[in-house]
Amino acid sequence: MPKTIWLKDEVYQRLDDERRKGETFSQVVARLVRLAGYLKTALDTPEERNYLRNLARHSIKTGGEEL
Repeated sequence: MPKTIWLKDEVYQRLDDERRKGETFSQVVARLVRLAGYLKTALDTPEERNYLRNLARHSIKTGGEEL
């Protein structure tokens, strides 16, 4: 069953930028969530998870600028 979600304009734009030719927004979200799951599995130690959390926080604060 389809669901409606609300996104900030900048989040919508980032999803649109990630979207591949012919891909729906649902497919983009599913792909990115699947990737996040792979990363979570790959980073199986607390130190690795903390590194990823800190990296994500930095990305959010800086709008995705590189470290």
